Amino acid sequence: MIDLPPSIAHQEIPRQCIVATLQRYQIPPNLFVGYLGQESGRVGMANTNKNGSVDYGPAQVNSAWLKTLKPYGITAQDLQFNPCTNIWVSGWIMRRCLNKFADDAWKAIGCYHTGENPKSNEHVARMYEYTKLVQGKAIQYGPAFQRWLAGSD
Repeated sequence: MIDLPPSIAHQEIPRQCIVATLQRYQIPPNLFVGYLGQESGRVGMANTNKNGSVDYGPAQVNSAWLKTLKPYGITAQDLQFNPCTNIWVSGWIMRRCLNKFADDAWKAIGCYHTGENPKSNEHVARMYEYTKLVQGKAIQYGPAFQRWLAGSD
């Protein structure tokens, strides 16, 4: 078996959904596979956090986004069970973060995990820690993901 995040290795996400998301939101492939690998979710997964929020699906999109997504008709069930919707929303969130923190790549990547508005030094520290974890997953999964994207898996 190739070294890919579980949701890709188990063929839960159609390749065309990932390609469309990367293109639409201009997400670098290694960044995408890094955060997808770190989140390590699967289709149908819903994980409740200590603060009561819930992370859904392959990219573990947090329930804090549901209010923002409601006008677009996207529900928790969509995030949990529809892999293309989950991946598309994750790309949209990452693009928002990259735009908001364009001058600080560490914060931009960490924003995906901790949110757009760091409220304390501890919050900022968590952003940086998440970024280091994403970087490790990008190194781990990057080469196989590039081959998978090219269809030479």
